Amino acid sequence: MSYARWSNSNWYAFDNVSGLFSLWHVKEPHSDHDYDVLRDVSAQGQLSVWLSREYPNATVSDIEEAAGIIALALDDAQGDEVTA
Repeated sequence: MSYARWSNSNWYAFDNVSGLFSLWHVKEPHSDHDYDVLRDVSAQGQLSVWLSREYPNATVSDIEEAAGIIALALDDAQGDEVTA
């Protein structure tokens, strides 16, 4: 599933075939992340700090958008785990 695309965002975010979450920023090298890492960072309330370190060229607005995208992806992933 795709959560953001270049046409309306600085992010391209999607579930990739390796079971990782791809979160690509227009000004950064492409990055893929393990869902467990995203859950842990989010649960610790450190998602924005982590995103700022991972994507230093992203604006504050981009970081806020990415946090929302990740929240949607984690909600979907949790729902998939419950139904599996």
